[in-house]
Amino acid sequence: EFADLVGAIGDSLGKLADGFEKLVGTGLRTYDAVAARRAESRLYSLRVRLTRLAGVQTILVFDTIPDYLESQDPAVWQRVTRKLASVSKIVAELLKEVSAERSDFVATETYDTITRTLYARQNLIEKLQAMTPPTTEAELNGLHLVQQRYGKMVKNLLRANTALGAYLRSLPKEATTPQP
Repeated sequence: EFADLVGAIGDSLGKLADGFEKLVGTGLRTYDAVAARRAESRLYSLRVRLTRLAGVQTILVFDTIPDYLESQDPAVWQRVTRKLASVSKIVAELLKEVSAERSDFVATETYDTITRTLYARQNLIEKLQAMTPPTTEAELNGLHLVQQRYGKMVKNLLRANTALGAYLRSLPKEATTPQP
């Protein structure tokens, strides 16, 4: 169940990356230069948070979960859940930021994808945090599968973040300076 959810979120992040890549080609049209600068500033902020999320999740997937799979030590599982709590906090911040967005970006498929993906990720994190430490062979195999799919999800997140960066670099210089 968890592995399927992680896989679905990973696929959504792939679509998010596709959406940001499409924005590079088509551009995000805004009518007011001031509003455009504010929108780009918020997208820069989104990129910073996505970078932070990718970093924390990379440690979770490639360090903390493998440590637990190797040791099956409940203390290491507590590290996994603490790391999930930090991921959850970043996802909550992203959801708040994305939900407050009011620019033309809201009308894009990319906005819909990022919103759905963040809500699904929050749901996944809550379920993983509520789990007791996996101990049976089936539970450990399931956690290993979750780790593999989570790795794909992180790669798609990095791809989406790279595409967002490319989009921001493609904007006219006068519109891309972040405003306070």
